[in-house]
Order: sequence, then structure tokens, then C-alpha cells
Amino acid sequence: MCSRWAVALAVSVAAAGCPGRAWASGAVAAVQTGASSANQAAWQAFHRREFSQCERLASEAWRLAEAGGDSVQSTFAAANLAAAIALRGRLDEALEWSRRAEERLGPQRLPLVRGRILVAQAILQRVRGEDEASRHAFQRARDALGPEDWDLAFADALAQGYDWEDINAAYQRLSGLGDRARASRDPRRKARALWDLGWIERGATGVERFEEARGILASTGDAATLPLADHNIGALWLQADRLSDAETAFERGLAAAREVGDRRLEVILLDDLSHLFSQKEDWPRAVAADLEASARLAAIAEDVRQGRLDDSLLLDLRRLFKERYVYEPQVTVDLFLGLFYQLAVEPVVTEG
Repeated sequence: MCSRWAVALAVSVAAAGCPGRAWASGAVAAVQTGASSANQAAWQAFHRREFSQCERLASEAWRLAEAGGDSVQSTFAAANLAAAIALRGRLDEALEWSRRAEERLGPQRLPLVRGRILVAQAILQRVRGEDEASRHAFQRARDALGPEDWDLAFADALAQGYDWEDINAAYQRLSGLGDRARASRDPRRKARALWDLGWIERGATGVERFEEARGILASTGDAATLPLADHNIGALWLQADRLSDAETAFERGLAAAREVGDRRLEVILLDDLSHLFSQKEDWPRAVAADLEASARLAAIAEDVRQGRLDDSLLLDLRRLFKERYVYEPQVTVDLFLGLFYQLAVEPVVTEG
């Protein structure tokens, strides 16, 4: 008899002979299934950018996994709690949960999962200004994942380029990653690489990169990224003094921001239009756009003050206020698309 069937038969006989044990094992299995389902739901909520929902679901997954003694599901729950908490602006607490995820997993099991946790830690430490700790975590992640891991290499290159440490090296690395993404036929990877190359290259080439990335993201249903792509396209056209093209991009972006309900990006794109109309000396429209941006920003600030809205890493209210007074629209990266998506760990057991 096949050993697998022998084991299954032995388990069923034991359960029949000891109904209490069968009930207990069934209860544990139900708890473990509940933890797994909650972890999957938390992962999905994170990628919908519903961070409070992700935190709630990951907390429930943690409770169920701990009750069932399932250390793997506890690992995923702790890792994704860290991700949600970080995006909600509580970086110290997030790093504690990430380290707890690493502890629950242990040093020997599932190196690919451990590598993803370490990438998240490296990003968190970078955001916290702990550059040496971040470099160490990236190196540990490379040891676990291998030097050819695309997402790890992308996060490391973007972190290097974002602070302009060595923009030429970052550009070379991102170019190579873009070539690999094209060969892999992974559309989201391709879009990420195109976006960041456009951010570095600027000019007409940058516009082409952003337009191609925008088309890919629109085709994959990632509507949340489209307004910022249009902001970047418009900013580059504005720098080239192509005001009509800039206006078309900014208006498209504002419509996209309103469609997804992103008030932060509404503020940014209304500011863009106010700058544009000022350059065209269309003062009534410039003033109207500026007043609408001010009203949107005041409403956001009041929601944060009343506790109805988190001042998260993505919102960054202080920076949003400062950007109201920049000389002209600035080309920027989408930090969630390019970096923060790696804070969450997909709850899939992968051997390595």
C-alpha cells in the first residue's frame, strides 16, 4: 500500500477510536484555516491600500495562529501587521512586529519567506534614517533570496537612487532590471522599472517612460497610480514649456484622482494646474485652482486632527503642505508602487 494512503488510513482509524482527539484536531485545523484565510485577506487589503483593514485582518490572523500554535501563519500575520502599521505611520511599532515575524519563523525554515521579511525590515530602517542597519538587512536578504531576486534588487536600487547617493549607479541598475522585467513578461515589474527610469531620465524620454508605465498600470487595473503618473507627465511637459500638453496631462490626472477618491493627489494636481494657469497668465483659473486645493487640504488636515484619517507614510501631511509652495511641479516616484509594496509578505509557503 502507498505510504501516503497508509498514513491517511491510520489517522482515520485513530480518530474513530478516539472521538475526543478527533474533535480537538478538527478544532485546531479550523483555527489554522481561519488564520490562513485572514492572512490572505490582509495581504489583499494591503495591496488595495486599505491599511486599517489590513491591520484589523492581520491582528485577527495573529490571534488565531497563536491560539492554534501555527508559527508559519503567525509569521505572516506579524509581517503584515508590520506593513499596515508602518504605512499608518507607526514606524517603531512596525519594526517590532517585523522582528517578531522573523523570530516566529526561526533561523532555519523557509529562507525565501525570511528574505522577504528582511527586505521589509531594510525598507523600514531606511525610512527611519538607519542607513547602516538598512544596508545590513539588505545584505541578509540577499543571503536568503540570492543576488538575482528582482524585487530585492529593485528596492535596493530605488533606495539608493531616491537619496541621490549615486544616481548613475542607480540608473544602470534600474536599466538592467528593466531589461529583465521585459524578458520576464511581468507587466507590473516592467511598469515599476519604466516609472523609475522616467524619474531619472526626465525630458521627452521621461514622458515616454511614464506614458508606457501608465498604459501598463491602467491595463492591470491599478487605478490608484494613474493620477501621479499624469502629474509626472505634466511636470515634464511644463519644464519643456509645452503648456497645452501639460494641461492635458494634469486635467487627466485630476479626473483620475477624483475617480479613485484620492484627495491628496487632488491637492497636488490642483496645485499643478494653478502653476500652469499662472504661467499662461490665466489668473481667474489659477486662483480658482489654488482656492480649491486649499479647501481640499484644509479638509484633509481636519480629518487627521479629528482622528478620521491617518497621517500615513503615503499621505505625509507635513510634506503635502510644503509642496503647496514649491516653485514648480516636481517629478516624483510612487513610493507604494516602487518600494512600500514590499513591506507586506505574501502568505504563501515557499521553500528555498
